[in-house]
Amino acid sequence: MKITKITVQKKRKDRYNIFLDRGNGEEYAFSVDEGVLIEWQLKKGMFLTQEQEEEIKASDFKKDALNKGLQYLAHGMKTEYQIKDYLFQKDFPEDAIHDAVEKIRSFGYINDKEFADAFVRTKMNTSDKGPAVIKEELKNKGVHLSIADLALQQYSDDKQLAQAIRIIEKKGKRKKNESASLVKKRLTEGLLRKGYSLSIIDTALKEADLSHNEEDEWLALCSQGEKARRKLNKKYEGSTFRMKLKENLYRKGFSLSLIEQYIKNTEEEK
Repeated sequence: MKITKITVQKKRKDRYNIFLDRGNGEEYAFSVDEGVLIEWQLKKGMFLTQEQEEEIKASDFKKDALNKGLQYLAHGMKTEYQIKDYLFQKDFPEDAIHDAVEKIRSFGYINDKEFADAFVRTKMNTSDKGPAVIKEELKNKGVHLSIADLALQQYSDDKQLAQAIRIIEKKGKRKKNESASLVKKRLTEGLLRKGYSLSIIDTALKEADLSHNEEDEWLALCSQGEKARRKLNKKYEGSTFRMKLKENLYRKGFSLSLIEQYIKNTEEEK
């Protein structure tokens, strides 16, 4: 096979179109990166075997994969897994991906430990996420769990506690007619979803200033009690009504002693 023509692509000046005569006249064969063109010293009139053509194409895949990987890194730090997955999505063959990743690593552009350290610092300073959620995010980015655990040592218990207290004091305002117990349950569930441990949450709830008092609790109970009474009065009476009312208010987080006091007061008024 003879190279009959080499032209520069219109949209990509770093790539060249190679035309061959395979015995049936000139036809477009493939394109290569400028680096591959120089590496193989391709020029008009040069003869290629089928094996050489395949080797040139393989070299071009590797060069293109490297370029794509470096372009992807230009948008920010990435893990080795992220680069491999990105190139896989671009349909590069496995050997081209492997070669590109090895070269990028040799340049010092891939370091999962440095990535994990920076990722944890960023999440600590710019989000309210706890260590469990951050660890899961690192895992999804392909960071080995041992590396993630080392990086998360930056997120000390004191820092977690301070963050959890800030969240509690921000989100802990009692909603209309909400019991103090239900407030704590809501906050606990929210912090668990954010990745904080129960021990940190319990300590934070004790130390946070929720500004809840007995009067607020009583007013919330009376309001919820009146709603429940109007609803249950239509179906129940006597001891059954009393039991259903108690169950309703207990599910809303009020203490049994306070519920008994409320029921006693309403019965005396009646």
